[in-house]
Amino acid sequence: MIADANHYELNNEYYAELETERRLQSKHVIPILVKAGYINSQSALMADSSLNQDQNSQKETDVTTDKKKRSHGVMVKAGFGPMWNLARIYYNAYSGVDYISNQRGDGLALSVVNTDDRAYAFGVDFYGSRLHVTYPNSNSDTGENFKMLYFGPAVMYGKNLSKKLRLDATFSVGVGCLIGESQSELGFGSKINVGLEHMLSQNLGIGFDFVGHATNIPLPDNIELPDNETYGYLQLGLMLTCRYHF
Repeated sequence: MIADANHYELNNEYYAELETERRLQSKHVIPILVKAGYINSQSALMADSSLNQDQNSQKETDVTTDKKKRSHGVMVKAGFGPMWNLARIYYNAYSGVDYISNQRGDGLALSVVNTDDRAYAFGVDFYGSRLHVTYPNSNSDTGENFKMLYFGPAVMYGKNLSKKLRLDATFSVGVGCLIGESQSELGFGSKINVGLEHMLSQNLGIGFDFVGHATNIPLPDNIELPDNETYGYLQLGLMLTCRYHF
């Protein structure tokens, strides 16, 4: 019985040592596992954060690229169409001094403006027209040719009506030159046009413009006019236009 008791005590001590060793190992293992899990968790968070940053950076790049594609920094607009001269053209008829008006000619316009994706824009306006008139009841068989050249700074205001339609209006003041067969005359002029544009692509559009142009010229000494009239050029017209956005 004594031997059995000693053997029992030895077994108890052995199992106690095993239990103590197991607990010590568990204390080391648990922090290691916890630490490893923390590191893995942090790595996953860092990976997710890096992925989100990459995605956000890609989105910003896409937005910037798309904005650049949609950015209309410079617009060039060219137009051509019929113009009607509303000013009176005086001439010597058989019965005396007479005049004609509402004569049809051709007009050409070119506008270059810097929009920079804004509603308003600044630039320059070019305009030219030609007109051939035949004087009735006179001894002139060939008539006379008139040319008008105009140049001036311009301001434009535009508004998108839809994704494909855009309305714009341009006003400019500048210098006009009336070129006749016998002489050329300079004056102060202005031009206004209102147009509608249909976008065919991201950069190219077509449309039409209502155009009005007037140039006042100093009255020559050898010409007399009624008190309610001024010496100059007045035209209205309709132009087919083509616009390109750079």
